[in-house]
Amino acid sequence: MPPARTGEPLPGACAIWRDGHWWHSSLRVAGWTERLVEQETGQLLRRRTQLLRRGWEPPDPSWLGDAIPHTPCPDCDPANGRRACTCAVDTSTIDSDCGRCGGTGLRPGPSTCHTCLDSHRIHQGLVVTLTDLDHQVVHLNWRAGDAASAPPVGTDPDGTPVVRLPERFRLETHARTLGVRPEDLTEADGGWPVDQHLRQGYVILPATGVEPLAQQLAQAGRGRPAARLIVLAAPPEVATLPQLIRLAHALNLAVDVSVRDNRRHHTADPRPDHDISWYVEITVAAPAQPAQAVDVPSRPTLAGAIAYALDYLPSVLAEATPDDPVQPIATPRAPMSEPIADPEPMLLRLGAHHPGQWVTVRVAPGGCRIDLHEREGARPLSTSTDLAAALTALGGTAA
Repeated sequence: MPPARTGEPLPGACAIWRDGHWWHSSLRVAGWTERLVEQETGQLLRRRTQLLRRGWEPPDPSWLGDAIPHTPCPDCDPANGRRACTCAVDTSTIDSDCGRCGGTGLRPGPSTCHTCLDSHRIHQGLVVTLTDLDHQVVHLNWRAGDAASAPPVGTDPDGTPVVRLPERFRLETHARTLGVRPEDLTEADGGWPVDQHLRQGYVILPATGVEPLAQQLAQAGRGRPAARLIVLAAPPEVATLPQLIRLAHALNLAVDVSVRDNRRHHTADPRPDHDISWYVEITVAAPAQPAQAVDVPSRPTLAGAIAYALDYLPSVLAEATPDDPVQPIATPRAPMSEPIADPEPMLLRLGAHHPGQWVTVRVAPGGCRIDLHEREGARPLSTSTDLAAALTALGGTAA
């Protein structure tokens, strides 16, 4: 029942639409909060903000289910500011001679807890929503304890078993229902690719007796409020690789396109990426400079890697601006007049010819070079005046 009227002035009211009805409630003062605001002059002002609460709560919606259960994180001690040491992560034994934790498994410091990402809880369920942000949506409610047989598919080098969950607990199955490639699944918050283990259902069991689905849910739900994961099931709408190269040429910039094919390199080990990884970077580097080591994170699709590179284009343009105010800024020129053939098929052939290794193609206004990343550094495979000539020179090798 709504609270009795007392005649006291109220700061406002609110209306809630729930289960086909409007529910009305007054707002009451619940307290105050203070924050410091910096002015343009550098001065700091203290501003107080009033906190409000509803005068009464309407009935719970009919669709509201039970809360997702959770347990306290066993690997962090928030009261004393301690986190699990790296020697105790994903293992059942603790290094007694560890110099960071002294053999206790816990060490002080500002680092984030690897197990719970500082949420201090281990979720035993996960609510996943897949949507194309248009007209398709799929809701999944996974709970620990659901009957899920997970046959072993391999082992770690140290003997830790690796299992695979049934298809209904693999996001790749539901991605195909929406008509998209599993590689195009990204987190709606941040745009990061969905973890491959979550897409394909692989689970690494850290100890005997651990239930596979519970382990997967604990990993996927860590650091997520209410154990909720919203996944965008749609490819990014970005420029093609030829269009990106033309844009970079007009801005007097270079484009590094790196590919790594793991489909044959890790066939016996289910842990690493089994797919093709891409990394694209717009840079001011000259064609003669060797390619730098591929940075993380890579993307499972070329379109995703291009979208990531375009996010940092303003920073690259700022880097290309001369520090000397007297030195003029290079004037953007017209894009390449000659059409550029899509180099993706040849890049895929290069990656397949060097499985498990990064191959980088740099396309710059002054030329093109192709490098193979080895343990000792980048080894040049081909250099030429343009991309087509450099790829043609490797045509017989990459076939």
